[in-house]
Amino acid sequence: MTESRQPGARVRRLTKDDIPAIVRLRIELQLTDHRGDLGIPREVLEERTHAFLEEHLDRDLFLFGAFLPDGPAEPVSLCGLTLFPYFPQADDLTGRVGYISSVYTVPEHRRRGLQRAVFEACLRLGEELGLVRYELATQNPDAVRLYQSYGFRPDPEAMIRFEGKK
Repeated sequence: MTESRQPGARVRRLTKDDIPAIVRLRIELQLTDHRGDLGIPREVLEERTHAFLEEHLDRDLFLFGAFLPDGPAEPVSLCGLTLFPYFPQADDLTGRVGYISSVYTVPEHRRRGLQRAVFEACLRLGEELGLVRYELATQNPDAVRLYQSYGFRPDPEAMIRFEGKK
């Protein structure tokens, strides 16, 4: 169990039994990222997210949730680690990269160390799996400071191509 500044909070790896709660948090995250306008029907995104989790959870996607002792039975904070195959490099022969994603805490439970706790759980799992390379993307200044405190640094060589919804 990972400690947080929220007394009694606990962190655990999420399972397929948690998919409805994960979908709820992912939709909240998407609504936040898209300023309340998903641009598609919410039900479509919920359905696709559910199907994605059924296929990938505990195979190449691992999610951790933080739970409050006297709060809801569902997680209030979420962080994921996705494993991607990657050509072996001279400085990393593992052939895998860990991508940190689905980083979200319900607004009324922020600033209590919950995000740090689930993030650390993802990093510990990555270490157990032998990962040495991690990637993530964020524009949130608070999140940038958190990740930098764990040794993450901006990568000026990264590029992205995005052509919209499919």
